[in-house]
Amino acid sequence: MESWVKDLKYVLMPSRHPLEGYEKEYYAAYQVWRTAWEKFRSEIGVKEPLSSDGFIIPDEMGVLFYQDRCVGLASFTHGTLSKGPMPDHSWFKPWTQEAFNELRQISPDCIICSQFTVSPEFTGKGHVVRWKEILFYYNHLRFLNSMSGVMAGHLNLTRGMQNAGGEEFGATVLNQNHPFNYYGVPLAAQLVAYERSGIEAMIQRKNLSSLFSDLWTRLDHVSEFEVTSNIVPFKKVA
Repeated sequence: MESWVKDLKYVLMPSRHPLEGYEKEYYAAYQVWRTAWEKFRSEIGVKEPLSSDGFIIPDEMGVLFYQDRCVGLASFTHGTLSKGPMPDHSWFKPWTQEAFNELRQISPDCIICSQFTVSPEFTGKGHVVRWKEILFYYNHLRFLNSMSGVMAGHLNLTRGMQNAGGEEFGATVLNQNHPFNYYGVPLAAQLVAYERSGIEAMIQRKNLSSLFSDLWTRLDHVSEFEVTSNIVPFKKVA
């Protein structure tokens, strides 16, 4: 085990409210999310005040801590693409119909991975590890240890997200350079799908099996959504 892994904690918890015993982690996650997204919006010229919708609407979030400081988080929404409300989710609004159909053909049982956030404190050079990449690895692990057949991602090219979670990191690219409008600001993204086979191949290619196993042992699972043991052991905190 890498020495820095021992100082990690990864918490899968509800997005809408703090659970007893996890209030500190919940509010630390919200503060990091708010700080990072306000900084991003200011840099690209968004004038509209930030609402908390993006933080509280998803089903759960995975929050990474290093030495008790919040590194960042990503949110997960679980559902089916075959019928019902999930195909009409606003998160899919920027997607082309073609990309959405390709995603649904992979599997109707889907996780939306959204709100990817790294604290400004943990960006840039000089850190023990590239934190954006580690957080993406946890996204992969959450998907691999779920009941879903595909995970959807929207990689903001403006922020270089494809360099930590794109094709090299197991993604199937459904649209390479998709323009979208973010509060009046034109941006571009890769629309991607993560499949088990692609992630598992990436893990083997990069010789990451031991690291992935070590990372997942740092999990506290207090979300209502099931965590399976498809790949590596995990611990569950009641």
